[in-house]
Amino acid sequence: MEQCCPIVLFLLIELLLLQLLIQSSNSHLLPIVDEVPGRHDTQVYIIDVDRHEQHELLTDGDLESFHRSFLPNSTLDSGEPRLVYSYRHVLNGFAARLTPGELETVKSKPGFLYAQCDRHYPLATTYTPKYLGVTSDNVWGSTIMGQGLIIGIIDTGIKACHPSFKDTDMAPPPLKWKGSCSYSGFHCNNKIIGVKAFRGGFNPSPEDTDGHGTHVASIAAGNFVKDANVLGMAKGGPASGMAPLAHLSIYKVCFPGCAESDTYAAIDQAIKDGVDIISMSITGGKNYKFYKDSISRGSLAAIQHGIVPVSIAGNDGPDAGTLSHSAPFKDALLNVQKHSGELVRKRAS
Repeated sequence: MEQCCPIVLFLLIELLLLQLLIQSSNSHLLPIVDEVPGRHDTQVYIIDVDRHEQHELLTDGDLESFHRSFLPNSTLDSGEPRLVYSYRHVLNGFAARLTPGELETVKSKPGFLYAQCDRHYPLATTYTPKYLGVTSDNVWGSTIMGQGLIIGIIDTGIKACHPSFKDTDMAPPPLKWKGSCSYSGFHCNNKIIGVKAFRGGFNPSPEDTDGHGTHVASIAAGNFVKDANVLGMAKGGPASGMAPLAHLSIYKVCFPGCAESDTYAAIDQAIKDGVDIISMSITGGKNYKFYKDSISRGSLAAIQHGIVPVSIAGNDGPDAGTLSHSAPFKDALLNVQKHSGELVRKRAS
């Protein structure tokens, strides 16, 4: 019996060590298992924060650093950057990849104002000068036809090889132009003077693979095309856009859905570049409050910088309540109606 005790004792010690090893291993594995769902829940949020007291003096790099200070760290476990966009003009804030739990931490930081999930708007479209009855023989022909103006198109990109975008009789870009056309292999000229694509913080090809952006750009500023035809048939007089001598700067954000975070980034870039007009043939946001609608909010930012924003309105009509991007005018109208009703009731009493 005494000879068996050392063996039994040894086995008991081995079992105890094995149990401790298993418990220790499990204690290391559990946090990793817990983190997996968080990575899958990551999504893009658009976040408003207080304006930095030295906002106008900050470089783009300094502004990005300020916005990163609200985030838990710079990158996800996958290596993807958390900061998607750092906005300078269109809003005081940024777009970032966060889990719902991480967003709650950001909300607790001083300076946080508001956050919303990134949304995707669908595309819309419009018609041509002929529909409006304008020709070179009437008042349209006596205008400057957009000469010297820069139109920013926020859409699906552009097919630069289309004949509407030749730079025949086009002057060079005005001196105020600050944009660029630096995407490798993309052909620019005096008609198309700028291109940039925005998708989740990256800058892919601005080439139009949908056709919508090319169509919209040609409606706005397509140059004169003689003998316009469809597959060699129905040849007609010169076809053109509304402002055939205007320059174009292209901002691709629709693939074909148009993310709000990318749209904000494109409007911000268009303001930096110095465009005169921003065209956004993008629907959605029929009942959104002003602060929730990227087109409405971005349009106001453009106006504050002397830029004329243009977007669709009634493409989802004609039913009541189908006007897109009506804020803040819809809110103002509702207030007028409310106060008018109160005034009528007071007079009746």
